[in-house]
Amino acid sequence: MIDVDIEQGLVFAVEQELKADLLPPIASPTPPSHSSGSNSCHSSATPLQKPSHAGDPFAAAVTSEVLQQVTERLQASSGPTSTSSSTTSHPAPPPSSPPPQKKARRSRWNKSDKGRAAKREKNKAARQDERQAEVVARKEQQREAGADSIPAYQVRPSLLRKLASVEVDELKTSAEALPACLGAWTGQYVKEGGRVLTLQQALNMGLRLKSWDGVKTVVLVDRQHVILGVLYGRPSDSSQREPWTDTLAGVERAIKQLNSELHWGKNEVLPRFPKRKGGKGKNRRGKYKAVSHGPSYGGGQTKPGNLTHTESNLAALERFNKDPAVQRMKSVANAGFAYYAPKLYDYYVKTLAELYKHDPSLVPPFKGAIWANVTIGVSDQCVSSLHRDHNNLAFGWCAIQPLGDFDPKAGGHLILQQLGIVAEFPPGTTAFLTSAVVTHGNTTIGPEETRKSMISYCAGGLFRWVQYGFRTWEQFLEAEEDLAKEEWAKRKVERPKFALSLFSTVDSLVEDHSQVGR
Repeated sequence: MIDVDIEQGLVFAVEQELKADLLPPIASPTPPSHSSGSNSCHSSATPLQKPSHAGDPFAAAVTSEVLQQVTERLQASSGPTSTSSSTTSHPAPPPSSPPPQKKARRSRWNKSDKGRAAKREKNKAARQDERQAEVVARKEQQREAGADSIPAYQVRPSLLRKLASVEVDELKTSAEALPACLGAWTGQYVKEGGRVLTLQQALNMGLRLKSWDGVKTVVLVDRQHVILGVLYGRPSDSSQREPWTDTLAGVERAIKQLNSELHWGKNEVLPRFPKRKGGKGKNRRGKYKAVSHGPSYGGGQTKPGNLTHTESNLAALERFNKDPAVQRMKSVANAGFAYYAPKLYDYYVKTLAELYKHDPSLVPPFKGAIWANVTIGVSDQCVSSLHRDHNNLAFGWCAIQPLGDFDPKAGGHLILQQLGIVAEFPPGTTAFLTSAVVTHGNTTIGPEETRKSMISYCAGGLFRWVQYGFRTWEQFLEAEEDLAKEEWAKRKVERPKFALSLFSTVDSLVEDHSQVGR
């Protein structure tokens, strides 16, 4: 039999070979315990030592031959060799890696983080101040050069002949009956919201359906033939300008681009007005996204100011405003306003010119814009529920310009509740109405149809601010008590009478055009 020492030597050699992946694993018998002496095997000996077997030549020969074969195979292998630190036949376990160190949790209220955040906010505020200063300087230069003045629109006598071809629709109401607040600065507040009506639901309210092809202009007059609103037909094509359909396509592209460039967050309206339930800027007039810009005054403001946008959103709006198609569409609205309400238009020109001269930081939304504010509906289905824009000038006109691809006979109608009609409202046309005192909205459109919009308007607070000498009522009363009381006494009779005097009748239009600007 093979001596125990020989057996231990063989096991040691095979263990070395297994670690080099040269032989399949084999089971090794457990060696009996014996006292340490000159014949014991020490696993730390390298290279391999041949045990002494002087008394057994056969065992010594076998051991020598086996060890020689194993040694040759180990030397031929490129695998690493390792030694065992124990006298057992089992390989040593791999060294244990140190436990992973737990990452220190970073506090969100770390002082250094707060410092960096404060620094970012400070830098952001500084950039906004620099940008605002540049805008003010640029606007001042433009005003000095007369490049940004509001156009005192003069209608050519030849255009007045168009009055003979317009359609006049007499309404069963009067201008005096429209609900304005005392002083006629703003309209009366009504609760907004609710669902968008279908055409049938609008007709069930007792409204009359007004058919309109969008080409021929329709003048809406009250019982005294005072022009309360206009369905303004789309411009006719001429060789001097691009087709109107091309202009509309350009405006739609610009709106789509604007929507993609604006940072909306969780808001439906920009800028986001005071927080409501949920902390999101909700659109109270429909489930669509809309962005507004331009000078405004109301809702707790202590003085007029531009609607606030982030720097990137403001840059996107400026690019949108410079688009030639957008500028042409707004100029069409300007022209229609000047044409059918010359005295009211002249009142806008003079009042806003004083406002911009007094405060050059106020920037109109477009070059030569007659309205101080514009709202762009950028979603695919911009249809509104019934509402009044009560903060707008009570006797002022707003301009609504729809775009998109929808059937105007089936949906997208313009509901004018106090005027008693629901009118077809084709894309590419313009409607003028007193939006602060007339409840208005749209009818639904088909699920595959699209409708966008541009709406121009003015806050009544801007006109009141100018009338009070560029101050609030409290400041006016404190500075000039007698004059303020005199102004206050005009609220019930004289102010409404003045407001109505700015409207024209169909018969007085020619004469009114000759009087404005004087």
